[in-house]
Amino acid sequence: MTESAGNKNEDCHAANGVKPGRNGMVKNHHHHHHQYQKQEKVYHAACNGELYSRPFIESFEETPMLVAVLTYMGYGILTIFGYLRDFMREWKIEKCHIAREREEQKDFVPLYQDFENFYTRNLYMRIRDSWNRPICSVPGATFDLVERSSNDYNWTFEYTGRVVNDVINLGSYNYLGFAENTGACTTAAGEVTVKFGVGMASTRQEMGECLLVTGCLILSDELNHASLVLGARLSGSTIRVFKHNNMQSLEKLLRDAIVHGQPRTHRPWKKILILVEGIYSMEGSIIRLPEVIALKKKYKAYLYLDEAHSIGALGPYGRGVVEYFGLDSKDVDVMMGTFTKSFGAAGGYIAGRKDLIDYLRTHSHSAIYAT
Repeated sequence: MTESAGNKNEDCHAANGVKPGRNGMVKNHHHHHHQYQKQEKVYHAACNGELYSRPFIESFEETPMLVAVLTYMGYGILTIFGYLRDFMREWKIEKCHIAREREEQKDFVPLYQDFENFYTRNLYMRIRDSWNRPICSVPGATFDLVERSSNDYNWTFEYTGRVVNDVINLGSYNYLGFAENTGACTTAAGEVTVKFGVGMASTRQEMGECLLVTGCLILSDELNHASLVLGARLSGSTIRVFKHNNMQSLEKLLRDAIVHGQPRTHRPWKKILILVEGIYSMEGSIIRLPEVIALKKKYKAYLYLDEAHSIGALGPYGRGVVEYFGLDSKDVDVMMGTFTKSFGAAGGYIAGRKDLIDYLRTHSHSAIYAT
């Protein structure tokens, strides 16, 4: 029998040396060395199923209350002035620069949602000079910008003809520098392409190949990316959401799924798939993979790991979250990654057992072209 959720929660957090912050993330707490070793042992036995012998510690800086309040106040003030300016535009006091439907088209479905259009013309335009900046070099760690100016509050821009050199790149996925046009990565990619070639790599009808069907259960982390959520919905499977990186929440769903089975019929689920990411791009948190694998093995479920942001960025050799924790990749049933994030390139991959890959190859749209 397993421990109660409350007891397990206390053990895990005490052993971790961390406690939840107000925003749901965790804060680091420092202890003496002998206490740390004792906590490590508890964490190893109680939380990881003896898969991982080191404590997993994350720390996140909380947003100061003053900064949060001022940010919301700023948006509130901008919204109020936005409605005031819309009133002035309605009465022709102020000119409206944004594209609008003609009067004879008012009966058609609007092209944009009302608030989206409001945000664009009243808030985004005020800071538009910070976005969509044209560049004139490779988007590496730094790049060169084409200088521009505006005389009408960012509704239109004029190029000055000058170039701003060596600007730090904070707006591109090439954050590891793999997408440079020279260097070891470029040379290696060219050699592999010449040797093995490339395929169309587009999945069946551009909508993917569903691995699950009706009668299957997907347990999805609440902070999973929208693409994972959409794919899960398209499969037709039942979806249940567990709290972000909360192993007690995940285990409760797994236990309930085993005990109660499918709704109404109470038949066993055909498959139970745990759906997680390696690094959650918006939060920066790392999946507690050793514990997830321990639960997956305990309840005989399947594991789908999205390494879109962790591949290339984690591990001694950049092989992702599995290498980061020193685990066996065979414990992950479906490992998905993309080259568009860490590698700053295009395309992606699916890794798994040979029978899984053979199934995807024979059922996917790309099988016609990838010879």
